[in-house]
Amino acid sequence: SEHNLKYYCEDALGNAGPVDEEKFKVFGKMFEIELNKKWNLISVPFDPLNKDVEEVFKDVEANISAVWTYDAETGEWLVYRPGEDTNNLEEIKTGYGYWISAYNPATLLIGGSLYSPGPNVPPNRELMEGWNLIGYYGAEGKVDYTGPPPDGKKAYCALDSIVKTNLVPLWSSLLTYWEPYNPEQWIELGIIKDSQMDPGAGYWINMKEDGNYAPSTACPGVED
Repeated sequence: SEHNLKYYCEDALGNAGPVDEEKFKVFGKMFEIELNKKWNLISVPFDPLNKDVEEVFKDVEANISAVWTYDAETGEWLVYRPGEDTNNLEEIKTGYGYWISAYNPATLLIGGSLYSPGPNVPPNRELMEGWNLIGYYGAEGKVDYTGPPPDGKKAYCALDSIVKTNLVPLWSSLLTYWEPYNPEQWIELGIIKDSQMDPGAGYWINMKEDGNYAPSTACPGVED
């Protein structure tokens, strides 16, 4: 949104200086993610305004014990534990999935933007053959994530950057997780055209080969 700011200075005698006028734009949206007690598999639909993990989780840190993600390029788990000194997870980014261990239910509020203004490279990440922990790019007009049923793009569309030109997906398995469905928390999205993903959800994806994952711009061969 575009904003117009006018301001001036006035001394104790009421003498006012000239009015200064500035125009500026604010890029970003707000998005809420429902956290359940125990485990949550989530993602942020856009890069937070401040990616620092402590800043992202500062309002819910009393309700969570840990935030985990997995880097398939290095085969390393990264973790943030509020108040601990042994953390190696520093930033929260779009396109990545995160496991949240929570003591109590809470609501995580995220503000940010998927695309930054100016000559910036669109968000993307390299996925490795085997299991990767990913997130959903974009909010699709939604304002929150409260679990299934999903109402984002179909998997073939959301993941079209890792679908070959002959409509063969580069993945063999796609799963998400929702704790209230216990003991059937794991939700398998089959390799079919009507499988649907959800902004705010995190996913395990099993890649048949390496691929570059980026926000979808088209849905070739997939009917709405």
